[in-house]
Amino acid sequence: RIKKFVPRIAFAALLIIFLMVLINWSLTDNLFSVKGVAFDAGRTPPFTGAGRFDKVLLEFRSLVFSLTPLVLVSVLYLWGISIFRKNRYESIAFVVSAFILSFYLGVIVQQLLAHIRYSAMLYPLLMVLAAIGLYEMLHWEKRSERFRLLAYAGIIGLSVLPILLIQPYYFNYQNDLLPKKNTFAGAWGYHGYEAAQYLNSLPNAKELTVWTDYSGFCSFFVGKCSKAVEINKRIKGEKIDYLVTTRRGSIQNKKLYEKLKESGNTETVYEYFIDDRPRNYIRIFKLDEYKKQVAPKAAADNSSEDDNGDDQGAVGSGDEAGD
Repeated sequence: RIKKFVPRIAFAALLIIFLMVLINWSLTDNLFSVKGVAFDAGRTPPFTGAGRFDKVLLEFRSLVFSLTPLVLVSVLYLWGISIFRKNRYESIAFVVSAFILSFYLGVIVQQLLAHIRYSAMLYPLLMVLAAIGLYEMLHWEKRSERFRLLAYAGIIGLSVLPILLIQPYYFNYQNDLLPKKNTFAGAWGYHGYEAAQYLNSLPNAKELTVWTDYSGFCSFFVGKCSKAVEINKRIKGEKIDYLVTTRRGSIQNKKLYEKLKESGNTETVYEYFIDDRPRNYIRIFKLDEYKKQVAPKAAADNSSEDDNGDDQGAVGSGDEAGD
């Protein structure tokens, strides 16, 4: 009798967690007062110091909002019906669901906030659950061949459309259930080529010296370029003309970035928001009236800087979650 209810408990637990995540960050503005923690906080104090309830929702939010609407609806449907009745593939659904719960239990025990790269292994498993959910939702066994062909076409179309809308930034996909003011993805080198082409189009591009805080730019720029802490090795003593920054890079190189901005007047000359999310940006600053070179010690100080948890630009951060 106990074995009979174990799968239903797992299905109900996941269904409730997913719905609470949607309610908290999609339907309301932090209804459950979850602590503000950046999605890439990792093992930093903002996450490790959060309560158990907060940790659960924080762990699942990236997963929920990185699924396409079709997959999300299908998985929720499967868990919903499986609570009340058996289905043909219940054993498969239970094993997969139990693995997902075990995975998040493990990262919570390890005091690690997992973002989409850490949980990549879960997506194929969720596709399996979504397929079972669609099978049950559409009563596949009872449908005609014509209906199945139309359903295949519709499923493929609904699956491909979100990917086309985000191209070429596929690993930054976030579904539209997450408000645009929020994000759980960083540029991770995206749009570096386009930013480089902007500067390459300037008349004196080959004579410019640029500092960037992340990978994905220098390889395409025709002038002199330095990335993050390399500044004192490659462009020490030279006038820096432009700064190329991203959300994640400006956090990792916070001290050096602030010193560079202090060394002259800055003007934003280029800006791009990936997926129209202002928190996930690439910016180019023009550095005018250069006053002083960054102290050699700045790079050394900055090399140990990893301010993962103090980010106001992510889902659930302090200015968005009432922390």
